[in-house]
Amino acid sequence: MATGTITCKTLKRYFDEEKPFVLLDVRDPEEFELCRIDGSILTPLSELEDHLPDFDPTKDYVVYCKLGGRGEKACLMMKEKGFSKVRNLQGGIVTWRDKIEGCIEQY
Repeated sequence: MATGTITCKTLKRYFDEEKPFVLLDVRDPEEFELCRIDGSILTPLSELEDHLPDFDPTKDYVVYCKLGGRGEKACLMMKEKGFSKVRNLQGGIVTWRDKIEGCIEQY
């Protein structure tokens, strides 16, 4: 089962238009400390399943990691638990840095 994706350009438009959504970072805390997309909530992939009861399954979620792999796994997990509006950021924070916000630290 493939998950939906969202491009960096579309995510930027979400920010610009102030659309309501939850930006979920599923990287590890050390990565989050190095760099993050402003407004994101850290929930490492390894802890996500334990925290899903804390999230509202009716909200719109954009999930990201470094390159997209962990984000894809997180989206699949969320969809299996009844979250219908979940999309993975294509290329993760690396692509966001390259195309949108060049001042994010590279790692």
